[in-house]
Amino acid sequence: ISTHFFWTNGEKHSGKWDWGTGHPAFSNPKWSSGQPDGSGTCLAVYAHTGFLDDQPCETQYNYVCKTRP
Repeated sequence: ISTHFFWTNGEKHSGKWDWGTGHPAFSNPKWSSGQPDGSGTCLAVYAHTGFLDDQPCETQYNYVCKTRP
């Protein structure tokens, strides 16, 4: 399991990202450089920067359930 990325519950449906609730995931995402690159439909966060990356859903990462305030 990689320790550089962590899963969020964000997924891409019909070309738009949402949190699995049907609500938009974000209005101004902070993507990693060159992202999204179309490599996946699940949303991961890069631990060292907090930037987002689209990744294949079958990749094994840990999940982020809650962040510190």
